[in-house]
Order: sequence, then structure tokens, then C-alpha cells
Amino acid sequence: MEKPNSSNALVCELINKGTREWNINNLNSWFLPEDREAILGIPLSSSNTPDRLVWAETRSGKFTVKSAYALALEEKVHNTRADCSDESAGKIWKTIWQLRIPQKIKHFASKAARDILATKSNLAKRKITPNGMCDLYVVKMRKQSVICYGAVIMPKKFGRIAGSGVVIRDDAGEVFAALSKKWKSPLGAIEAEAKALEAGVNFAREVGIREAEFESDSVVICNALQGLVSPPSSVVNVLAGIMNEVSYFRQWKFAHVKRQGNVPAHLLAQHAKNVEDFVAWRADCPSLIEHACMQDKM
Repeated sequence: MEKPNSSNALVCELINKGTREWNINNLNSWFLPEDREAILGIPLSSSNTPDRLVWAETRSGKFTVKSAYALALEEKVHNTRADCSDESAGKIWKTIWQLRIPQKIKHFASKAARDILATKSNLAKRKITPNGMCDLYVVKMRKQSVICYGAVIMPKKFGRIAGSGVVIRDDAGEVFAALSKKWKSPLGAIEAEAKALEAGVNFAREVGIREAEFESDSVVICNALQGLVSPPSSVVNVLAGIMNEVSYFRQWKFAHVKRQGNVPAHLLAQHAKNVEDFVAWRADCPSLIEHACMQDKM
């Protein structure tokens, strides 16, 4: 049997069916680091949501003639740049494709020649990321309410991981449960916000909460869940899974909250870099956020 690689692998082979996360071992074996990072940056829904077609050239994921025209012009420039106009250059490319080396190395050379590698600058050109700068800073995402949660993109020294913090409180403000969870994926800010909210909803359901108000400091995510705007294409399935999960609650509400008063969840999100997968607390307040919770109640 032919060994799977980036040219014949099926998407289902790249996903761990038990955890609904990317299969890191297969990704490492079959893809180049640039392609692997791009794949890991796509958040997966923890629910079994149906597949859907997404047009990657627009933020909404919907096809437009304008975006197709822009893509055609861009590809024309790249192809012109990569085309071998002279015979000697043509022989070089022919030799490269005949080399007995892994296909992914050949594909990498081809992409590099056409300047279509998944670099930050190229992703910014296609409006997949907000800018083309390297992520050398911490992006903080914090939320607070009956369930409050936060997500933070760690600096490169931690391997570009995303974390979330979840704090569940009762009407009196007492901590009922808390969670600190890590994803070993280079998620973007919006993607990390969506996965943090998903973690909060799933955790609340697991600990027996049936009436809850879920708050997020992401206006985009809150408006999308309330049906006010179309969600970004990268998180459509995650938000669809969230809506499926909240249907099990008797009462639920999504609301936007400013990030200033959410220290406990933010601390738990930062703490995620110290855990292997996740750590949860029940019926008590984690010592690392005890002081922050006291201050938050005042």
C-alpha cells in the first residue's frame, strides 16, 4: 500500500476521532512545517458538525467574483515570476521533479519559487491574518460572568500554543468550578477566542450547569452567535458546534463584556502553558486565582 503523503492523504486521517483534534504524528510525517502550521491553525469543532465548502479568499468564506478576479491576477503574477522562460531554467525544474526525494520537498520548492508559501505576509495579503508581522507578543483574551474564560496566544518560546481559562460562579460570585486548558496549535486570535468559548460551554455542561450566561470579550464572536453578523469562515464549524452544545441547557445567553475585569480567567489562561492538556477544579477556588477572585467580588 502506498504510504500516505500530502498529495493523497484524506482529511479524516489527519483528525483524531477520539479527541476531535489534529493528529500531530500524521501531520509531522506527511507535511512540511509551513503546511503543518497552517493546518494546525485551523480550529476543529469538538462536536460532529457537517462539512461545508469555504472560499478561502474572503473573510466570510463566501465566493465573490471580486475575490476570484483578485486571486486570478495574483496567480498570474506568481506564475509569471515562476515560469522558466529559458531552456536552461526549464531543464533545472525538470531535473528537480525527477529527483528521488519526498514529494513534499518538491512541492516546497515549487511553492517557494512562486512565493505562495503560508508566510505571514502572504496570509495577510489574502486577509487570512490581520497583518504580516511576526507574533512576538502576547495576545490576551479575557472574559467574565457566570462562566468566564480567557484565551492567550503564547510567545514563540512556548511553541505558539493557545490556552483558555474558565471560571464558573454562582449568583453570589462564589467559584463553583474552574478550568485551565491548552491547545498545542498556532491558533489566531479569533480562532483562540472561539475555542475558549467552546471550552467554557463544554465544561459548564460537564459539571452539571443547565442555566448559564456565557460572556466573551470578542465582539465578532458574540455578534456571530447572536446572528447579527456572518462568522469568519475559519470558525464557522466551531460556532456551529457551540450552538449545538448550548441546546442542552435550559437557559443560556451570550453576551459581550469588556476585558478589564476578567483577571481570574486571564490568569488561568496564562497558567495553561504549565499543563499538559488541562486541569480542572471543582467546588473550590484555585489557589493561583484566589486573590484575584476576592478582588473581583469587591
